[in-house]
Amino acid sequence: MPSSNDYLGQLFNIKGQVAVVTGADTKLGRIFSEILVSQGAIVIVCDEDHEGTVILAEELSRKYKTKVYSFHANLIKEHDAKELFYYVYHRFGRVDILVNNARVLGSEFAKKGKRFSALNTTDELWDKIIEQNLSVSFTVIKSAAKYMLKQGSGKIINVSSVYGIFIDTTDQIPLAAYDTSTGGMITLTRELAVEFAAGGVCVNALAPTYIITKDGVKKNKLLNHWKRLTPMRRLGYPSDLVGATLFLSSGASSFITGEVLSVDGGWAAKGTT
Repeated sequence: MPSSNDYLGQLFNIKGQVAVVTGADTKLGRIFSEILVSQGAIVIVCDEDHEGTVILAEELSRKYKTKVYSFHANLIKEHDAKELFYYVYHRFGRVDILVNNARVLGSEFAKKGKRFSALNTTDELWDKIIEQNLSVSFTVIKSAAKYMLKQGSGKIINVSSVYGIFIDTTDQIPLAAYDTSTGGMITLTRELAVEFAAGGVCVNALAPTYIITKDGVKKNKLLNHWKRLTPMRRLGYPSDLVGATLFLSSGASSFITGEVLSVDGGWAAKGTT
């Protein structure tokens, strides 16, 4: 097997690949978008926030001296999801990578300092989280997979959470609906990985811990709590997602599907004990 740097460079090369990032105008969405743009992918950023999506595309275009495309869509509507991938496929001729990140974050509820245990989770809140985190994701995957299966290749990265792997009994903010939705995302990943495998489409999941950004350090009071639970004694940084994202987006993972890659400093391995 070749061992040169050129070989490794080609293995992880995504230059010219057509990539779609949903939930792009969110903390993680912006990180995933920048990773892909920085490595030369043709990136379409999609979010319900039209203004925020346009601004993100313009900022990344200026920073990396390339063209980043924006697409405004409310992916709760199946029609919008279909329109997104119809546009991408017919504009660029391919859909190579999907980072499926249109979701409600558990940390958003934690910031509010509220407890959402099972007994005080309203049906309305349950439906909202399950719809946004699981039902929307399924619709987005179906819309993308239609074209990936047609072309005989594709990489789908579903963004889940460490809370989809284990239940944190020490957590100050129990989230029955959120944990269920992220666990469901992992099961959906495995199901569709098997279903799409013969068609050349790899479906994997990322399960990150809390990722620190400049704003997050000030706003989230649970950082120390989460840090204590992490064997590496720190939380994640945007740079920690680079390797995992490139690995699952590139040819380096061409024979890997149905897997969950935890980016969590050992938290899932340790559990909450």
